[in-house]
Amino acid sequence: MKVELKSIQYCEALSQETPAFSGKVYVNGRHVGRAENAGHGGPTDVRVAWKGKRDPETNYPVCEDKDKKVVKDLHKWAKKHHQFGIEELIEGLLYDELYWRDFQKLKRSKLVYLQDGKIWSATKGSLTSEHIKSGKAEEVLKSASWWKDSNVFLNNITRAEFLEKYLTAYKGE
Repeated sequence: MKVELKSIQYCEALSQETPAFSGKVYVNGRHVGRAENAGHGGPTDVRVAWKGKRDPETNYPVCEDKDKKVVKDLHKWAKKHHQFGIEELIEGLLYDELYWRDFQKLKRSKLVYLQDGKIWSATKGSLTSEHIKSGKAEEVLKSASWWKDSNVFLNNITRAEFLEKYLTAYKGE
């Protein structure tokens, strides 16, 4: 089961004991639910997405039965595969996104590299984004006297590479 959290809105100012956020839940590429947490220490709520349909007689929102089933199955699957169930799954996806956003912000103004299992950064100086994309920035870094052959330049990595290979180092674990 491929679960994604998209269209995330996060508010650090409202986050007290838990992260205050909302986002759309996708299962196997299909939008089926919504996840949210008010940030006051309560649980993360994952519910079926309302896609604009209303009951013609009562005018109440109507959710699709197939989405209800997928969200119900998602809760069961998460409980089986994650110690803390759906909350652990969704908050893990949220934190992955927040770390990626922080990393994106860092690499806008710095040259970022991995050295001895830790993330380091150097000022860009006169190097532009074009220099980074073309590989010139990496060449400049590699020519520095302190650069080691085992270092890894990170400014051009993809989100998937970041989450798979470098997230642990970025968090400082």
